[in-house]
Amino acid sequence: MHWHHVNLPYSFKDGSTVASFTYGGHYYKSVKLSTPYAPGVKTVTVTGPKQIMVVFTDGVTKTVNLPYRFKAGSTVTSFSYFGHNYSSVKLSTAYAPKVTSAVALNEKSIKVVFENGETETVSLPYRFKDGSTEASFTFAGISYKSVKLDTPYVATVNSIGTLDDITINQGDDASKVLPATVKEMLSNGTSKDVNVTWDTTKLDVNTPATYALTGKVDGTDKTASVNVIVKSVAPQVTGVSAINGTQLLVKFNKPVNADTTTTDDAYTSSAANLANYSLSGSNKIDSAVVQADGKSVVLTLDAPVANTTSATYTLTVSGVTLADATTVVPTYAGVVNVSDTTAPTVTAATASTNGATTNSATLTFSKPVTSLTAIKIDGTVVSSSDYKVTTGTTTLQINGLSLDSSQTHSIEVVGLTDASGNVNSDQTSTLTITKDVNAPMISSVTANGDKSLEITFNKQMGTVPSSSFTLKDEAYNDLGTVTVNADPADTTGTKYIATFNEGSSFFTNSNTRNLTLVVSGTGVTDYVGNVLAATTKTVSLTKDTTLPAVTGVTVQKNSTTGAVTSFTVNFNKALNAGTISSSNVTLVDSNGILLDTTTAGTKVISDATVKAGDTKAVFNVANGAMFSGQYSFDLAAKSVTDQSYTGNQNAEYSTTVDTGTSSVGTFTDTASATSTPISGVVSNVIKVTYSTPVKGGLGAGSATQPSNYTINGTALPAGTVITLDSTQKVATITLPAGSFTTTDTAAVFKVNGVVSTTGATLSPSTQLLTVTDNVAPVLKNATVNADNSLSLGFDSTVASAASADLKDLVVTVNGNVLPTSDLVIKDGSGADTGKYVITDSNVDFTKANSIVVGTAATTANITDVAGNVVTAGTTITVK
Repeated sequence: MHWHHVNLPYSFKDGSTVASFTYGGHYYKSVKLSTPYAPGVKTVTVTGPKQIMVVFTDGVTKTVNLPYRFKAGSTVTSFSYFGHNYSSVKLSTAYAPKVTSAVALNEKSIKVVFENGETETVSLPYRFKDGSTEASFTFAGISYKSVKLDTPYVATVNSIGTLDDITINQGDDASKVLPATVKEMLSNGTSKDVNVTWDTTKLDVNTPATYALTGKVDGTDKTASVNVIVKSVAPQVTGVSAINGTQLLVKFNKPVNADTTTTDDAYTSSAANLANYSLSGSNKIDSAVVQADGKSVVLTLDAPVANTTSATYTLTVSGVTLADATTVVPTYAGVVNVSDTTAPTVTAATASTNGATTNSATLTFSKPVTSLTAIKIDGTVVSSSDYKVTTGTTTLQINGLSLDSSQTHSIEVVGLTDASGNVNSDQTSTLTITKDVNAPMISSVTANGDKSLEITFNKQMGTVPSSSFTLKDEAYNDLGTVTVNADPADTTGTKYIATFNEGSSFFTNSNTRNLTLVVSGTGVTDYVGNVLAATTKTVSLTKDTTLPAVTGVTVQKNSTTGAVTSFTVNFNKALNAGTISSSNVTLVDSNGILLDTTTAGTKVISDATVKAGDTKAVFNVANGAMFSGQYSFDLAAKSVTDQSYTGNQNAEYSTTVDTGTSSVGTFTDTASATSTPISGVVSNVIKVTYSTPVKGGLGAGSATQPSNYTINGTALPAGTVITLDSTQKVATITLPAGSFTTTDTAAVFKVNGVVSTTGATLSPSTQLLTVTDNVAPVLKNATVNADNSLSLGFDSTVASAASADLKDLVVTVNGNVLPTSDLVIKDGSGADTGKYVITDSNVDFTKANSIVVGTAATTANITDVAGNVVTAGTTITVK
């Protein structure tokens, strides 16, 4: 068989099974091929997870669907085409499947879904930034760039950054220093600033303390926290300035006493009391008004400063106390320059109505005014009889109008003049009319104790007559007369108090009464005249069995002398009228001395008069009594009665009241240079005699405090007891046993810091005393001597053996206690000087197997040379 290579004049088609050719001059047609023609593969390109595009060597390009899916990174493929199998054909490029989904799992990994169905968790070589929208990564050796995430990455908030403590002075505005943002510590290792809203409801900037505040952080349920430390500062006037030509502004750093009731004791030191201000020159202060912040006071001058000049005054503020009506603000003197060249302006023009027209309007001015020339509304002059300008006013009501409430109106004020002579020649404003046609409604009716109700309306009211209100019981029977008055504590005009009195039998059958308040609506109108519709409201009243409780006792002082003028007992509820006898109060000073509160002419406080509805009782200081330091204050039970049907009475109340310290100089013990006041030591007792009564008890300055004494520069030892006699002039100091190890005939004894009962401080006093060793001797050793005696040694020299009683000693030989009658004791000599030597003619100590020597369980007769009895119960084993 011969094989010949024949070139064809044409190209095979894929899968061709025959060939036609010429060879050796012969033409061969449709010769069958041994196997169908299979062209070679030139390139293979992946066009899908299960599809490739093949370019064959014969120039034919074919798309081939595969029976399997490529895996990411595949580099070869196998397929069949026209009956031919192509195996492990190399791909032009490794298969890189498209990403159909990418979700951030955390800051460093994503979940990726590929077009070939593969789902993989891919770790990133970096951390996402918060808000990232794309990811770049490598998978199966394939680099993916800027793959879009299904949703932006949002970092998890791990924690809120720690804030440093914030320290403010007492009375400062904390909102100015609390941070507006905090740092969120994110899961991707970064942080970001976010807004925070602080809860300051428990922060009292006027009370020194550390307050732990929390804040709501935007966009997370985590909270921020910070400590605000309110540092105590001394009360003071921080400054005075001119508001305008007629008003001064005095600023304090803490809320001040704002009492305006001139008959109250507290009014003496009130910031509203003109007597506490003085102005240099001929001008005077006409009024003093404490502002809403409690720390500012507006003073109005009697004579305004003209706009053509200026005036300089020295303002002195003296005698004002803080809100406790006790702590005095130090006297302040400051210079203030007053000048005013600014004309007053209209800051608001308003009107309210419930109808098609309004018949009045209100103007608000930027400062107090004294006059104006004319008012025009929509160009028409308003009659001067329809308004009245009161000197110093900042508002003006115009009556007699009939203005269309659906229209806009102009209001022109001509010649508006203030007290300094500044003139606003002409100003036109827009009159704002609020049309309110909604009838008022009762928002709630609640119990106010057990004899009154609080009625709250949904808007400011105009007229609320009592005749429109009826109260009915459970059977819908009328109860007694109901009286309705505005709540004096309300500033909104929406709250009213309805009172009634059914007598003590009201709660006889039940401690709870379910009542119905019937309101006819007749004559009940809001601020613009809308009438309340008839309505009923149910309310439950519970019998008040809560005792009136004392909430504290405050001290009032004379603003000039600082002397205590009264004690005010404050209660938690309103009281019935009555008089509280001063004998119901027990006052004990810091020395334990009971003050007289009962005897006319000598008692230290007077009776207290309580008016109906009062929540305090004031006991004025009487008969020239002076107070200084701390006092125990006790109010007897049943001293006051509340306003309930039950008539609850208070329980006994005790507290400590600090009236402050008096600065009344010092006193010198007139005998301090001699031995008279200090009478030496008797055993372990020192007596100190003072020339004037001194304080006792607890606290600084007390003559019974060991810290006010020293001996040889050393504090008195623990266990020292000091008492005062009834004259409070003799202090007896009893020192514990063992205070002095040696006798000292010139011990330096000092007294310092003791205060007299009048508040004066003792000048330091020094004396020389004789102090005697008062440490009990202790048996320390025992030895057997060659002469068949026992030597007993102590830690100090013992007294002569002649005075010793052998009953104080116990000698045991070979387990047997020797009778004391057989023992002989004598003073040691030579090396045994200061010791005792014991012998027993019946015992050979040198040959004994065991010897134990000790002191008896109780001792009385063996002493050292200072007279201290030997310590009992000591045992020495000799052998």
